[in-house]
Amino acid sequence: MSTRSVRPSEEDADSPELTAVQAALAAEHAAVYGYGVLGGRIEGKRGTEARA
Repeated sequence: MSTRSVRPSEEDADSPELTAVQAALAAEHAAVYGYGVLGGRIEGKRGTEARA
C-alpha cells in the first residue's frame, strides 16, 4: 500500500477553485453527518418527510 500524499503547490494552495471545492466538500460532510445523527431519531410525519 502506498503512503504517498498529494500536496498542492504553493500556487494552487490559495486558488479560488480549491477553496470552493473544499467548502463544498465540507458542506457535503456536514449534511451526511447530520442525516446520520438525526435519521434514526426522527419518527412519524417528520421521518417520512426527511426520507422523501
